[in-house]
Amino acid sequence: MDRRPASSACDDDRVFTPSRIVVDGETFVVTEESGCVWFTWVSGLNPGYGFGGTRSDRGPLTEDQARAEIRLFLAGIDPESGYLDDPVPAPRI
Repeated sequence: MDRRPASSACDDDRVFTPSRIVVDGETFVVTEESGCVWFTWVSGLNPGYGFGGTRSDRGPLTEDQARAEIRLFLAGIDPESGYLDDPVPAPRI
């Protein structure tokens, strides 16, 4: 999944009803709209926090693919802040 959705990548006419999915005890609302997939973490510490992206073939995600993406997201969460850890460490000078 391309985690850098560009506005041009999200311009088709597909709109899907949001669905709830529970992964490892955490609840997400998954919405596919205009070629993009949005994951909103509703059981997380920070209301409205989540992530989005598009597949390189712009096809819809299967439930297994959605679960895998959510697990990758959750693996990077700082348990104290509820936000993603900084994936790029600051340079040490």
